[in-house]
Amino acid sequence: MQSLEATSKKVFELEEQFSSAKRELRRRLQEEEARVSRMKALAESIADIEQEMADLARDKSEEERVRVDLQQCNQAINRIQRERAEADIFIGSRQRESTVLVQQMMRLQDVSNQRMELLRRRSREAYEATLWLRQNEGRFKGKVYAPIMTQIDLLEPSDAKYVEAQIPTNDLVAFVAERQDDLNAFLTAMRDTCNLSVNGVVMPSESLDAFQPRRPLSQISQYGFRAYVQSLFTAPDGVMRYLCKRYRVHDIPVGSAATEDCLSQLRTLGINRFFTEENLYTVRVSEYDPSRFSTMSSELEPPSLLIMSVDTDTLEELEQRKQVLSDEIAAKVAEGRKLDSEERCLQQQQEELRRAKKRLLENAGRPRQLSILREDKQATLQTMESAAIDLDEVRRKTLCQQQETCACRMVQVKTLTETVMLCGETSRARAEHRLHMMTASADQEKAEGMLRVAEQQRFSLQVALEDLQKRLAAYQREVLVKRHKAQEATKCSSTTKQIPPELVKEFKRLPKTAKEVNNQLLLEEQTLSCMLPVDASVEREYWQCKAAVSRLEQEVAGSEQQLSLARAEMAETGARWLHDIDNLLQRVNRSFGRFLCELGCLGEVSLNHSPDPSQYDKYGVTISVKFHDETPLAELSAIYHSGGERSVATVLYIMALQEQTTVPFRVVDEINQGMDSDNERKVFEMMMNTAAKNSAQYLLVTPKLLPDLPYTEDVTMLFLMLLDSPITEGIDVLAGAPVGLLGDTQHLHQNM
Repeated sequence: MQSLEATSKKVFELEEQFSSAKRELRRRLQEEEARVSRMKALAESIADIEQEMADLARDKSEEERVRVDLQQCNQAINRIQRERAEADIFIGSRQRESTVLVQQMMRLQDVSNQRMELLRRRSREAYEATLWLRQNEGRFKGKVYAPIMTQIDLLEPSDAKYVEAQIPTNDLVAFVAERQDDLNAFLTAMRDTCNLSVNGVVMPSESLDAFQPRRPLSQISQYGFRAYVQSLFTAPDGVMRYLCKRYRVHDIPVGSAATEDCLSQLRTLGINRFFTEENLYTVRVSEYDPSRFSTMSSELEPPSLLIMSVDTDTLEELEQRKQVLSDEIAAKVAEGRKLDSEERCLQQQQEELRRAKKRLLENAGRPRQLSILREDKQATLQTMESAAIDLDEVRRKTLCQQQETCACRMVQVKTLTETVMLCGETSRARAEHRLHMMTASADQEKAEGMLRVAEQQRFSLQVALEDLQKRLAAYQREVLVKRHKAQEATKCSSTTKQIPPELVKEFKRLPKTAKEVNNQLLLEEQTLSCMLPVDASVEREYWQCKAAVSRLEQEVAGSEQQLSLARAEMAETGARWLHDIDNLLQRVNRSFGRFLCELGCLGEVSLNHSPDPSQYDKYGVTISVKFHDETPLAELSAIYHSGGERSVATVLYIMALQEQTTVPFRVVDEINQGMDSDNERKVFEMMMNTAAKNSAQYLLVTPKLLPDLPYTEDVTMLFLMLLDSPITEGIDVLAGAPVGLLGDTQHLHQNM
């Protein structure tokens, strides 16, 4: 093995020597190629330097041209900047003028603020209520409109007198709500919280399409009518529906001066109310004689609430002036954009000229630098040309060295081959020896396994043998015991080994099979049972049983007497209990009936029991109520009564039951669950009255408090709330203003 390793190492060294010579040749070839490339690059660089020196000679005239172009470009930029500044000044002046015009137009168009100012002068309370409504619109489920006069927009200001003549002043300052509950909440808040008295109306349920004039305008236009009052103004849908429903603005025509000449004809058309140019006419028909008419006319008064209108002429003039200014500004802006574009182009040209000038100035000393650089590169090129090598000589020397290395390598490879063959034979012998060892080891393991199996079988057989020996010993002992019993039964001595002859004869007479033996035993037992007892203990047992029976009969008689006394006592106690229960339920029935009578209903409480009075688990209380006139008095159940009715009946029954006892205080939690608003208020009022009459103190826990409950002076309200900020509006927001409440109310705030 050592000679093999030494030979392999020598072969490897020869291979490395051959590769090293090859790499050295390649390196020298690459160095020569790099030298030639560098020489070529130096020659090209020298040519470029000479070309650049020729170009620099032509830059003298170019520098003067760049200076003149740059001066002209600067003058053009200054001119454009002056024109751009003048355009900016012009645009700023026109924009300020346009802003003034817009402010004037906004003042002319600001009818809403003017109307609010007029509303403040005419009705301070309606004005303050409108301001409160703007801040609290989210508190209502539907829309609540500000006073009608602020919602109406006249198409022509001259028509205001017709609208004011048709709609009274009180309704022009009235609020309109889409929902009745929102209106009630709004008026309550105004009255109780803000101490304001305002008018409010509810929008009708009919849609706006349901309000159509009885006669189309085309049928009555020949009499000088030009429009209906509804078409003279615009308003929100809810406000317009109320005005159509209440004041029929959709059916009141407005005429002209020509309508005055057609009054006699209008009477026959059935138009009961209409306007002419300056008058309001009302036609009434006699209830007794429909052919008789009476006409009343009144002169229209100048409008006082809908007088706010826009000066359209001035507004149009301002709009035209604003449009002229906008056009002038747009023209100047376009001119400014054009100047900006020209300035950007000139600035780009200026920047290019500056870069060219800078480049020309930098190139002033460039020829001297290029001359020195050219001389250095030429010297380097001459040095590289003198450093050339003979590549053919280098290749020849390298080839000779490689041939010598190959010859030595062939010798070493031959030696290595012989050594490898010898090692192969040795390895084959070792492998065969190892195979024999593995086969022997496998046979040994197989024999050891068979030995372990045989050992386990021997152990199992030994255990089975010991078990059989134990069973044999047990059977032998059992045989000895049975033989001893047989000897005793046959009255033979223990030394007797055989059965006596007389017993053999006796056994021969007995049955031969087990079934016959069992039948014979059964027959003998039946015969024995038919024989009279002759034992004295049986007679003693008889007299003992007789004495025990007599004693038990005496105990039963005593128990029956005690049972009779107990039944009599139970009957007396049950009668007293039933009498007390009847009296209690009668009092509860009277209180329960009185409570339901106060609600406008009927009710009674009765005792319910089974036909057998002793079945006390069958006793119960029956509550019968009648909430409606058309329904009979029926037992309270989920089938015939709603959840609210059952809640009311249960609460009143508990109150009637509580009146029969006197306690320091009572706690009632969420008594109003499941009740409608009417029964809820009645039950709360009844609870307040009961608390005032009874000496017990009532503690009512409820998630909400009904407004305007009749509180007494000694009622205390505790408000427990979880708030993000303290209440600043006061307790009125929560509880309204009931009598006797504010003086004793306490607040408990928990700020989170």
